[in-house]
Amino acid sequence: MNISELISAGFIGSVTTLAIKSVIDMLNAHNQHRRELKMQMFKRKTDVVEKAIAWYQEALDTYNMMQITIKGIDTSNQTTWLALQKLIMKCNNLFEESVSRLNPLYLYYDFQEIERKFHATESLSDINDKLVEIQEIGEKISKLDSKNNQIEYEMLQKEEALAFNDYSKLIENQKNIIISIQKQLREEYKKYLC
Repeated sequence: MNISELISAGFIGSVTTLAIKSVIDMLNAHNQHRRELKMQMFKRKTDVVEKAIAWYQEALDTYNMMQITIKGIDTSNQTTWLALQKLIMKCNNLFEESVSRLNPLYLYYDFQEIERKFHATESLSDINDKLVEIQEIGEKISKLDSKNNQIEYEMLQKEEALAFNDYSKLIENQKNIIISIQKQLREEYKKYLC
């Protein structure tokens, strides 16, 4: 082998090495970019899920307190009524916050199966209808003179107790929805831990 062949072979080897190195660098840059995007997505999802889980837990706690209050409700006890009204107000505030705390969650996750299983939309509508019914019964009771209309007063109190019992059952459905969503989110996060 003469010197010009050695120089040519060295030059071709160097060019080939540089070309291979360039291709490897481009692939590494592409893979690094994909990893950064995945990391950003993971961070964004984590932020969204943390806010949602906090909201769901607060809603779950509020629903539990409402059920406890309903079980101990005495329609003639004003303190219990006030406690229930405060819890209903807290639920209203939670629902107002849900837009900012939950809507981003639906960008990344799909809960249609859970919503269908528990009839989520109908359930909320039923809760609102039951609250209206309870308020209407409460208004009728407040307008009655309990001494002169004892039988009607007692019937309305029984009707109200049944409405509260139904309301408590409707709340249970909402709790099941929340628990199922929390479970799905936790299951999906287990994928990242493996």
